[in-house]
Amino acid sequence: MAEKPIKLFGTRAERYPEVEDSDIAAAVVRAALEDIPGIKTVIKFLDVFVQPELTRRQVEWMKDFADDFDRFKEEFNQEVLGKNKAFVSMFVRATRIAAGTHQEEKRKMLRNALLNIATGKAPSDDLQQVFFNAIEEFTSSHV
Repeated sequence: MAEKPIKLFGTRAERYPEVEDSDIAAAVVRAALEDIPGIKTVIKFLDVFVQPELTRRQVEWMKDFADDFDRFKEEFNQEVLGKNKAFVSMFVRATRIAAGTHQEEKRKMLRNALLNIATGKAPSDDLQQVFFNAIEEFTSSHV
């Protein structure tokens, strides 16, 4: 009788680390201890207040996409997907857009668009660009 392999993670989303309050606190302490005038102060401000939120958004985006990927993985060839130039290009673009918005509805639209590309149900490259531009520039209700 063959043994079942140990499953470390239930889903792909569980593989990504969580941003913790201790990371934010450490960044605040580091910034408070450093006394560098001028532009360094602005950089420290970004480090302390913007970077933790940006990291949280990126991790959340990757987890959400991983969950969607797991749900629809039967509909596309995973081995070929990494070689699909349109998918890779749009994944990079979608990740950038997702990190730049706090709106869950926009991130959901981006994930759906990527899954359509992965499954071969997406429109032409030109229309994909137009759609991604619309998601980035307009409000969710206008898209």
